[in-house]
Amino acid sequence: YKDYLNYQVNTQTGTIRSKWLRSVNSQEYREGMLYTHKLITEHNLFFWIYDASRYSAPNVSDQVWLTNVFTPLLTQTNLKKTASILSGDVIMQMVAEQIRVKALPIMIDKLQYQSFHDLESAEEWIFEIS
Repeated sequence: YKDYLNYQVNTQTGTIRSKWLRSVNSQEYREGMLYTHKLITEHNLFFWIYDASRYSAPNVSDQVWLTNVFTPLLTQTNLKKTASILSGDVIMQMVAEQIRVKALPIMIDKLQYQSFHDLESAEEWIFEIS
């Protein structure tokens, strides 16, 4: 999608993988996230592996947008689990945790979210049998 985000959809496993290719501005961030939602909806996907290891923490307005606008959109899909792969950046990890805590009441009983430091751990959690 454009020059800043890569997607792979696997309809057999019901999985989408997205990866930021560079840091993006607010408009690109929101466009990329909304495009992800579109693909999740169109392909009836259940799992999202989201590689944000090349992305810096979203600004405060994007954090609010993610919690108040984007997360409710995700809960209207059949998505069950989202695994984020984060860099070792402590600020990004803190922001991701703050967003997760704020989104928990919205996601309750509908969507699970965890963050990881590597693809292997994210895949293991995504595909574990519950």
